[in-house]
Amino acid sequence: MVPENLGRYFYRDNLKSEQAKHLYNEILTYFTHNYSTEVPVTFENMDEASQDIFCAAEALYYDWPELFFIGNSWRFLYTKEKPGRFIIEGNRYSAEQVCMVRFHMKRVRDYLLKGTEEEPVLRREQIIYERIAQLLRYDNRHERHDHTIVAPILRCTGVCEGINALLLLALRAAGIPAIKVIGCAKINGGGHAWAIAWPDLSTPVHLDATWDLTSSVSPDIVWENHGERCAFRYFNLSDRQISQDHDGYRKDYMPRCQKEYLNYDKICNI
Repeated sequence: MVPENLGRYFYRDNLKSEQAKHLYNEILTYFTHNYSTEVPVTFENMDEASQDIFCAAEALYYDWPELFFIGNSWRFLYTKEKPGRFIIEGNRYSAEQVCMVRFHMKRVRDYLLKGTEEEPVLRREQIIYERIAQLLRYDNRHERHDHTIVAPILRCTGVCEGINALLLLALRAAGIPAIKVIGCAKINGGGHAWAIAWPDLSTPVHLDATWDLTSSVSPDIVWENHGERCAFRYFNLSDRQISQDHDGYRKDYMPRCQKEYLNYDKICNI
């Protein structure tokens, strides 16, 4: 089934707790109109509050690359005198910095989509994917920005999570449903992120733009795909194909990618 709203609520819709879904919606509504490192929230079941606020924040972080400032370090406070508060910790941003990042986010998104409006949807997906593969370089500076959309749009670098965040943003802006996938690389067992998209609006496929980048500036990464052309090796793959070197993503709620007719060689008649 194709997720609603281009995949923006995929992880929310798979939350088990209704209170967690309520907290997700409450925080998202707040960030739609405001920005602060402290967000007022309400609880009905205090016994589950700690777990539910964590699950809600994690789902927001997975669903919305635009909410880069949430990060992955949070806590909540609650007293009888004050309402509950969701608190962002770690790398905090000022309101001015958030505005600046949002400005450049739109600029880079517009570049990735430029000239694709009249293209068929599969061609649109291919253009966006190729532009990301050529624009970005893999570089792990061990900073929080590497894992969000911030490093890709400001420095044209990042790690898998940040690179994938930009891919999700651009695909959705082009009208292609897409969700974040969390798993690992079989070669070393390290954590890894990529995407599942529905480019023909019915068939889910895997995309890993990170492993199709044309260059890297990290000395610990040996890149096989040096050159100016994107190889499309990880473009629109099935579960069978991606599982050759990707693992750890098979959750009950994840889509099953069983078709291979959207592979790059198939749609390009190579």
